[in-house]
Amino acid sequence: PFNITLAPSTTSTITGVGWKTSSLHTVTMDSPLIGSGNIQFSGGTVSLTAASTYTGSTSVSGGTLSLASGGSFANSPSISVAAGATLDLTSKTSGFTFGSGQTLGGSGSVALPTSGTGVSLAGFLAPGGGLAGTLAFTNAGTFSIESAITAGTNRLQFGLGTVSDQVTVADGTLAIGTGQLEFNDFDFTQLTGFDQGTYTLFSALSLSGTLGASTSGSIGSFTGTLSQVGNTVQLVVVPEPGTLPLAGLGFAAAAWAFRRRAAVR
Repeated sequence: PFNITLAPSTTSTITGVGWKTSSLHTVTMDSPLIGSGNIQFSGGTVSLTAASTYTGSTSVSGGTLSLASGGSFANSPSISVAAGATLDLTSKTSGFTFGSGQTLGGSGSVALPTSGTGVSLAGFLAPGGGLAGTLAFTNAGTFSIESAITAGTNRLQFGLGTVSDQVTVADGTLAIGTGQLEFNDFDFTQLTGFDQGTYTLFSALSLSGTLGASTSGSIGSFTGTLSQVGNTVQLVVVPEPGTLPLAGLGFAAAAWAFRRRAAVR
């Protein structure tokens, strides 16, 4: 098959939506995508069967992007799956890895293979993709973040607020390694409504592994502590030690000043 070149500094769109009737179709692409441009998959089902080498970002804004057994996008630095869209990896029964330089994000779904070694992440995980949301891994497969944890710190990027980022593996297994997952593996961003409380970061049907020794750290003027509760990984946020006493002193000082002014009058 011939190569399809993505032009630099542009976003090309491939869709399985018929332009006349808006009916949904399956488009099978046997040709590799090359070049430095970005690619957007916007509807229907698009199946990539070849190993593509393009270096632009990958966006699944609608419908389903399916990677066949030989399909890949190993040089794409960013893979984003929008709400309502699906990245289908069910054909990857020999395993599939998001590389150390790749970021997987968004609020859509990633369909796991139900047999084989599963899907692993060696790069960055950004549920919500900048907007708070849930990235859902579906099917009774395995999603592992062990390689990301060992690759470096701040690889798990979560926004916390009234609506927070979360990763779910509702029908499968989440593997976090044995004694590996720690506070500095996360990069927490404070969103609107962030305050003390309990935030669920990961939830799964089955959780394989345990937290590491260093589970606490600072988030602004708060302290966050990771905890493993059943098949979830949670973050418990409380004010930094000393914040409340200082606040109390400030209130007392203000009250004293008010009484002093009243006495002078």
